[in-house]
Amino acid sequence: MNKFLKPRVTYKNEDALKLGMFIMLGFVIGDIWFGEVPDTTVMMVALLFYAWRRDIAFAHDEKVGQAIGREANELALRIIIVTLVIASFVSFFVDTMSYPLESFLYFTLAFVFVLKGIGLWFFMPEKTVEAEPNEQ
Repeated sequence: MNKFLKPRVTYKNEDALKLGMFIMLGFVIGDIWFGEVPDTTVMMVALLFYAWRRDIAFAHDEKVGQAIGREANELALRIIIVTLVIASFVSFFVDTMSYPLESFLYFTLAFVFVLKGIGLWFFMPEKTVEAEPNEQ
């Protein structure tokens, strides 16, 4: 086999999700730059962020991942309930909404996925990092 065809670097799933996050953030910046509302791209960034954090949480152990996921879901649910209560009080003072419902749904899904991803990140147990001596 040709030495140029051999893979030089192996990519893990986490690396691919990190790369996807940066690409999707670039799409969001591009949408804003061109004057469009980045509703779909924001939702996709949030979904990719949640998938990335979920992959990391379940990489160690299935039971640990489920415990982290349960705590993240509880946190997300509490924040969503508080947000809904605040939104109900704000809605008394708003006459009409001039924003498309489809975009509103995309941003709501993005909010939920980001909350769950942040919860997965927040409740991740501390890892012990073993330092290897530098070989020169």
